[in-house]
Amino acid sequence: MSQRQALDKILAKRTADEGWGRIAHDLNLKLGQVRSEVEEKQVARVERVEKAEKMEKPEKPAKVEQPGR
Repeated sequence: MSQRQALDKILAKRTADEGWGRIAHDLNLKLGQVRSEVEEKQVARVERVEKAEKMEKPEKPAKVEQPGR
């Protein structure tokens, strides 16, 4: 099973409201390892979405020439 497949399996179990402890036990993993991997991936996804949704900076207006200068 690839790491991606394992992560998808864990996320599916979490979506089904299965607890972290049960997930780790079912997959014969340590709880900290499971949680840190999933949370790291979720944070990365959120950051990418937020970055993509960020508005671009508006262009600066052209300077108005002042008479006498």
